[in-house]
Amino acid sequence: MKFYQPLDIPFECFNKDSVMQITENFDPLKFYIWKVDLSVFSDELNTFLESAGCKIFYSELFHTPAGRNLVWHIDTDTPSEIMRLNFVWGSRKHFMQWGTPVKKQYDPNVFPTVTGTVSINFKEHEIKTVESYCINSPTIVHVGVPHRVVNYDNASRFCLSVNIHAGDEKLMFNRAKELFSEYMLGSK
Repeated sequence: MKFYQPLDIPFECFNKDSVMQITENFDPLKFYIWKVDLSVFSDELNTFLESAGCKIFYSELFHTPAGRNLVWHIDTDTPSEIMRLNFVWGSRKHFMQWGTPVKKQYDPNVFPTVTGTVSINFKEHEIKTVESYCINSPTIVHVGVPHRVVNYDNASRFCLSVNIHAGDEKLMFNRAKELFSEYMLGSK
């Protein structure tokens, strides 16, 4: 299964300078997750989503330090088909990886997030990598399965991760691919 879909969106989706204001005085050697104000997103993106009955529910900015990896995790308290729209900059030698649990039974660690939700974190040995992808354009990513980021570069990696809802429900991965089908790279 492919856990990502790169996009070629023909309009500006957000104001990067506004997003980066929240990183003022950060330590580049530490991991960070910041909640992002929704005012950074463009009218074009909001109008496009609204035309499909969708909206941005919340957004986070992740910082992965140079030469470091995020832990394996799922963005909810149970596996699901949820997605995020990710925009990445900084590091050029980074990969988002997806995996499957090595055993049917595992001992997950439930972790609260800055947005008031929870994620399930896994130990390194509990997950087997099944797919890797270097995000270099806006990309729909599956976050309802174990995934992580590895950053092999000597530069920081920033990822603006957007949670989109269809009505009152989280947008699912396959529905997101339908929604963004006209912008999918490799579909023409």
